[in-house]
Amino acid sequence: MIQFELLTRRPLALPERDLEKIAVALSKKLGLKGVLSVSVSFVSETAMKRLNRDHMGKNRPTDVLAFPMEHLFVPPKEARPLGDIVVCAKYAEREAKRRLISTHEELVRLLIHGTLHLLGYDHDTDFKETRMFGLQEQVLGLVYNV
Repeated sequence: MIQFELLTRRPLALPERDLEKIAVALSKKLGLKGVLSVSVSFVSETAMKRLNRDHMGKNRPTDVLAFPMEHLFVPPKEARPLGDIVVCAKYAEREAKRRLISTHEELVRLLIHGTLHLLGYDHDTDFKETRMFGLQEQVLGLVYNV
């Protein structure tokens, strides 16, 4: 089961109860066992631009970045940290307006997207993109039905 740990204040457009819905939907769809911890930070566009430049080599803000935690020993029966997700809520808000969807839906989608990256999914080829985005939208559908 995924557990989200907020490291910063969450945007008002994303109620805390929805973090649990996202965690349940992801865990159910992917058949996840054990406790998997994901830390989540919401940052400004300036901070996101800096992170994107420093870690991805792209000197512009983006909507979400995922930083997987690898090769970490975790004692049995403790939550295994998957990594960190960083979301730029302002960027997500603009993207939601552009796509004519709610900011809430975009933020939910980004948390799903970031978590999928932490679990090893990627979209660097057409095949992988189709697979990842298809899974992302299936989980999104579950969130609204959980």
